[in-house]
Amino acid sequence: MFKEVWLIAFLLVPSIGVAQAATQESSLQEIIHGEVLEGKKGLPRMKSRGIWLVSVDEAPHQIVYTYELDLPQSAINLYVALEMQQEITSTFRNTACRNNQILPLLRRGMTIAQTYRLSETKNKIFTLNLSIRDC
Repeated sequence: MFKEVWLIAFLLVPSIGVAQAATQESSLQEIIHGEVLEGKKGLPRMKSRGIWLVSVDEAPHQIVYTYELDLPQSAINLYVALEMQQEITSTFRNTACRNNQILPLLRRGMTIAQTYRLSETKNKIFTLNLSIRDC
């Protein structure tokens, strides 16, 4: 009985070679492209009070998120920027590094760039590049 079931299952499953199976796996850049297309839906959108996600783009092996802050230029200084970077890195460790869909992509070499700028002037505050090393 077991041999008959196995034979029927074997006949129903198409036989493909290892090389062909490898080509069917999506490349990292294809996955990133799909994530970017999905991320662009409904932009701009509020991420938290005073922080808006305004753009999702792709670069080689990278997803680039651009955020705008509803803060005056005078509210941003070196210490505020460093504190923001530490908080972002901590959040990355606690979310992306523990996400079963994102972690394998990070292991394959994907990086995530987050650029923060002021809404009023569009002046860039900083860009933070996050990778598997930040996990």
